[in-house]
Amino acid sequence: MAQQITWPDLIEPYVVSTFLSSSIRSPVDVLPHDELSLSKLTGLSITTCRNARRAVVDMMAVRGETFSDISKKRIILSTGIPSLDSALGGGICSGWLTEIHGEAGSGKTQFCLTVTANALLLGHEVFWIDTDGSFRPDRLEEIMKDMSASLDKLAVARCSTVTQFITSIDSVTVFCENSERPALVIVDSIASILKGSNKSRVGDIAEKLRSTKCFIICTNHVVADFAASPGEQTFKPALGSTWSHLVSVTLSIKRLDIDTNERVISVLKSPSCGSTMLPLRILREGLQ
Repeated sequence: MAQQITWPDLIEPYVVSTFLSSSIRSPVDVLPHDELSLSKLTGLSITTCRNARRAVVDMMAVRGETFSDISKKRIILSTGIPSLDSALGGGICSGWLTEIHGEAGSGKTQFCLTVTANALLLGHEVFWIDTDGSFRPDRLEEIMKDMSASLDKLAVARCSTVTQFITSIDSVTVFCENSERPALVIVDSIASILKGSNKSRVGDIAEKLRSTKCFIICTNHVVADFAASPGEQTFKPALGSTWSHLVSVTLSIKRLDIDTNERVISVLKSPSCGSTMLPLRILREGLQ
């Protein structure tokens, strides 16, 4: 069955009929002509052809979005760390990939637990994908001790292979398609799953995470940076430039002293702010 052709409602039926009899079979066929050539081809007045062409152009125009439209679609989740929320323009944005990297013991998981506790307090579902056995339920319970929030909205999946990881993300996607609120997805850590993967696989995984439209936080290991100049940082995030270009927000966390709970979290990349550095501490209530 032939597909029905839709003409703009503003074009009178007799004009459409005249177009069809003049070998202009669809609105697309109008576009190559100006009003003068349309008039000569159809015998219609220049004014009629001008109005008809404007109606076609308006119907087929690509509709852009204003900044206000785009901003209204952004859903932001507070991290539970006021100073970081202020720097990030409110917190973590849905549909973006947020990475936090740092050395072992720097506080990456503590950061994720803090955000998780706050998300649960706000009533969001949380999916924690544990790839290296770092999830600590007792520590989360300690952070949430004084909160009136339930752990019932938290699901933990332990994955050691890419196949298991993809299956978990697919499950999150199915859930989110039927949910009115975006969930928080924690991947701790992305490096354990993607280590040794090619650029195509890394890109596919990043797109699969983004397509959930959730709040995505991935922890990442650091590796030695042998190309660093003397006096520069000697570590860099794992997975290389392919992954780093796919990340929307990059955070770095460091110890100030090995014997204290003092930390520094840096915003290295963000669409909503410039680079900044914030002093934090690991407390019973989480990273603050």
